Amino acid sequence: MMGKSTHDDRSSLQDSAALRDELDAHLDGINENTAELAAVQEYVGELDMRLEKLAERIDALQALILSQTTTGATRSVRLSSKEREVLQALLAEGVPRTSREIGRRIGLTADMVAQALYCMGQKGVPVLTQTVAGEGVYALDPRFRQAQQERDSHLTINF
Repeated sequence: MMGKSTHDDRSSLQDSAALRDELDAHLDGINENTAELAAVQEYVGELDMRLEKLAERIDALQALILSQTTTGATRSVRLSSKEREVLQALLAEGVPRTSREIGRRIGLTADMVAQALYCMGQKGVPVLTQTVAGEGVYALDPRFRQAQQERDSHLTINF
């Protein structure tokens, strides 16, 4: 009987060793996948930073183009009541705000504010957009803001 017990023990040890080898292989695979995921996450973060910088450069170029094409010119723009509310909120703030923050201040939804900002931009109001922590923040071009404040917010664009 002792021979059989020894054989069973060896078989169990071999099975245990095979199981351990298989588990170790799975663990190695998990570790490799975790490292790969971390590398991908780091790469995505780097891409986000580059996209933010690119968006800032585009905003600066838009502001430059607007200032060069309309320097010294005054033009009137017809804004809807919602657009005027958003413009007044941006003039009052002085710092970039999200559409949600602007909406809370004036009683509109974030989507309504975003639509008003888009329309304002299409009408030539220099709205600057940045992405901060994955969310868009909006402000007026500083020269436009100053000109509007000097004109007592008469909704006439003066560059």
